[in-house]
Amino acid sequence: MPACLICGGPITRRPRNIFGKIVDRAMYKCEDCGQRIHRRRTFFALFRRYCECPRCGTRDLHRLASRDRVDGISKNPLRRLLVLLGFPIYHCTFCRFQFRDWRKRESDERKKSTAMTA
Repeated sequence: MPACLICGGPITRRPRNIFGKIVDRAMYKCEDCGQRIHRRRTFFALFRRYCECPRCGTRDLHRLASRDRVDGISKNPLRRLLVLLGFPIYHCTFCRFQFRDWRKRESDERKKSTAMTA
């Protein structure tokens, strides 16, 4: 059973209101402290600064030179359009998923900022 991020107590799934059904994938509530935890829908990831895995949300990604035929690839129509535009393909090592994105990896930005300060 999942645990609360604040107190570590058990959380249960709660019903969403109409607005919550549009914005959230799921809503949980801690049975001990009453904290509400929202899992946002993935289309909000389009407005973030760095790319992240559409399945698990991690930013620890690897850039691939070409598609790996073993692991699954995103079937999102927007991501398929990025193939025609020549954007890079990223691979998530945690959930073994491939996808294309127009944004940079967070690790690339960190490497660039540390090289400038040194």
